[in-house]
Amino acid sequence: MATTARYWILAEDVAGARMIEQWLKSRSVDMREIKTIIAPKGQGSGKQWVTANVADHLRAFRAKKASHLIKGFIAMTDADELSVQQRRQQLEDALVTRRVAPRPPNAPEAFIIPKWEHETWARHINHQTQELEAGPVRWERQRALDEAVAAGGRLHTHRQDAPGCCPPSLQAADAELRRI
Repeated sequence: MATTARYWILAEDVAGARMIEQWLKSRSVDMREIKTIIAPKGQGSGKQWVTANVADHLRAFRAKKASHLIKGFIAMTDADELSVQQRRQQLEDALVTRRVAPRPPNAPEAFIIPKWEHETWARHINHQTQELEAGPVRWERQRALDEAVAAGGRLHTHRQDAPGCCPPSLQAADAELRRI
């Protein structure tokens, strides 16, 4: 019997997708229940690809959700030079442009947006630094993937830190993760 994908992840890169998969896995979600959609390599910016595709994937998710088997949709994309709120607004605007209804306040639809890159969160969660959101950092690909996977399973643990000690974009992601 085939398992229905109950959680959908839309990500601009593999490491970001793996971080969210590990977070779901830490919440006892079977990997067979996760549908991961990653921006294709060699076809331009992953950030732009997520923006261009979020509406269509969210529409499809909502259509499947009517069966009550679907549990959550998570789009993972970096803010880069924008603020987290500006990047979130770009994604919300993409929904309007494609005539997809805005996300209701308590819908299980999350936009997870690190300021520069998810590796800054991984470094923080893995206790390698307090904050790295001042600007982009050069990452070695395999190390970034390993750190993202390790951090994904502990994504919820930063809440045990003293208030204000984690990157602001990670604090902002908490409200989004609570939607799932």
